[in-house]
Amino acid sequence: MTAGEENGGDSDVNYSFALDKSLNEQQMELLYGKLIYSIEGIVSCIVDADNHEVVLDITDPERLPVIEDTITALQEEVKRVRTVKRRVIKSTQQGGITIQDAAVTQNADSHDFTLHKELGAEMPAVLFKALENVFTHLTELFGAEKRKYPSLILQATLSKLNYIETYPQNIYLVSEIPHQMETLESVRHHEHFERIPRLSGYALTPAACFHCYEELEGQVVNGPLVLASTSNCFRHEAPWRLGKHRMNEFNVKELAFIGDAEFVRATRLQAVEEIWALFTALGLEGSIETASDPFYFEEDVLKGQHQLMADMKYELICRLDGGKESFAISSVNDMRQSLCKAFDIRDRNGNWQHSGCVGFGIERWMYALFATYGNVLAFWPEPIRKLLGLESEDHLEKGVEEKA
Repeated sequence: MTAGEENGGDSDVNYSFALDKSLNEQQMELLYGKLIYSIEGIVSCIVDADNHEVVLDITDPERLPVIEDTITALQEEVKRVRTVKRRVIKSTQQGGITIQDAAVTQNADSHDFTLHKELGAEMPAVLFKALENVFTHLTELFGAEKRKYPSLILQATLSKLNYIETYPQNIYLVSEIPHQMETLESVRHHEHFERIPRLSGYALTPAACFHCYEELEGQVVNGPLVLASTSNCFRHEAPWRLGKHRMNEFNVKELAFIGDAEFVRATRLQAVEEIWALFTALGLEGSIETASDPFYFEEDVLKGQHQLMADMKYELICRLDGGKESFAISSVNDMRQSLCKAFDIRDRNGNWQHSGCVGFGIERWMYALFATYGNVLAFWPEPIRKLLGLESEDHLEKGVEEKA
């Protein structure tokens, strides 16, 4: 462990921790994915694969022994994992379409914008609505029935999925103040009223598709069924990671499809082609790759490796600034029978159905477009504006407010 200089005169101190040279790239990626949720009081974290070290900015040097012990323990965990590399399904470097040019890039670089605020999202309504319309049209190609689900979801529903036990790092549980007169009165006068609430039995929705299974629980689904919804979703993220494309509250356009194995397979393949066609038509750069869910516990990590090997999860990765910044903006998943089994959704013969889903992170698509083309819609290439339905004079006068 080595200590660096303080950052910019504030109290944050930079430290580096040497990693075992035997760790491969995938193991270091797993280490990072667990480390960011395992230590509070840090303001940045980088796993330097080239130098085999973890670089942290921390606010309290007295926590260094705990931090070092945590890194050591996590390193021993990931060393035991036989990792599987991501596989690239499609890539713009393999002949994808791009319509960026020097003028557009200059426009993107010369404008500042933000999609994130401390407690929520500042969403440019024009582009948000345009993308929502595009995604709605795409879901209509699959004959989807429309749904609108709430932001709250029962903890009992998540328990059927073992979600809280598997992904505790991402969940927001909702508390409530008991409806008792003396309790309500104490809130007004209690110095530490935050000690009064109790868990309500609800959580904030972490994934839109869970409501679909909740709706269909215990039912017989005869023939293919496709549901589409736009939902607010919530993920508990480390505060220092929030900003740009990452938020703790965001909007997802979701497509869930339920039927036999062949229907789910064919629908998923069609979804991949439709999403890729949209992505490249918008002139974005990136790839579709195999992926896995963010399992936290060692005993669950093998499930993620199975997802990679079985091609159960695809992510559409957007790359900006020549690949210096990359993030997922959509996912296309095949859950086989796992979720239908958990919610007892069967066909007419009593067999559990298969299911899959597609998610579009609307704010992430917005960020990708603004980062690529800038925050003044009038400067965007005409084919992009036409595809998004942003051709009117009223639309062209609107952009994202620049930071003061």
